[in-house]
Amino acid sequence: MPTRRRRPPALPDQIDQPCLNAKGHVSAVTEVYVLAVTLEDLNHIVTVSEDLAESLLCPPGTETPLLLNIHDLEVLQEVLDRPSEFIHYLKQRRASAAKILARDELDYLMHYVSWGLSPASDDTELTPGLADDLLDWYGHKNGERRSVASRPRRIEEPVVNLLLNVLERNRPPGWLRVSEAILNLDKASRQIANSVPREVKKSTLDSHEDCSQYVEFLEDGQASLGIFFFCLAAKTEYSDAEEAIHGLLRLRQYASKLGAVAAVVSFENSEQLFNACIFDASKWEPDEEAELAVEEALRYKLLGFGSV
Repeated sequence: MPTRRRRPPALPDQIDQPCLNAKGHVSAVTEVYVLAVTLEDLNHIVTVSEDLAESLLCPPGTETPLLLNIHDLEVLQEVLDRPSEFIHYLKQRRASAAKILARDELDYLMHYVSWGLSPASDDTELTPGLADDLLDWYGHKNGERRSVASRPRRIEEPVVNLLLNVLERNRPPGWLRVSEAILNLDKASRQIANSVPREVKKSTLDSHEDCSQYVEFLEDGQASLGIFFFCLAAKTEYSDAEEAIHGLLRLRQYASKLGAVAAVVSFENSEQLFNACIFDASKWEPDEEAELAVEEALRYKLLGFGSV
């Protein structure tokens, strides 16, 4: 009995018609990561990508793909369960290929979780055994080990975690760019972002007035992320303040030429960490109207400032 062959999907009839992927136009893709997933454990090759490039197994001038065995990939997605964190890991992993040496992909993962993958020196060799805690947790989770082990986490600060969760859940325009800016914060900066909302709320509870504080985070000496922390007094309706907060964000982003800004808003009578978030990751472009508006806002000290 002859078998029926499936017809391949039709291609666009016209050359200028954009191809589609599962969720939208390929023309919207700005970055591609090449992964080679294997069934076998090839960690002895994974950690020598520079040698692979020199061997000419990969064509000259092309990016050496990241080799991952299927088990390590499963562990990666379990630990980095936010898409933004997974992409951030891949970006740092690719950038650090010639700077960090490890015996195992999971050592890279634990280095990322513990300190990130941006070493100060050009050559840093990781000590073996970084993945022991990770394997303890994964084995316990899958019922292979009796000893209880906690899941390794890179972000432990509740406010920062909640910010990333809100971005992941709502996915406003530019959410990956804002998430990346947050994930680039070092531990000291994350702790500041975690503590400021409580300080601002205390000011509102003491005065029963709207209070705010703006903090600008620096990366390599350049402003990378700005966050306004607001606490609205019980007498203030959020709907009345929302437009003004949007305006302040746009002005602050323009004034500092930032790629990402956020507003974290809490209410005086609420027990939640915060009640609303507003994000702006629009592309910075020169604008005469914005220049004048920023000058006026600075004159009246509307754009509170503090760098970390």
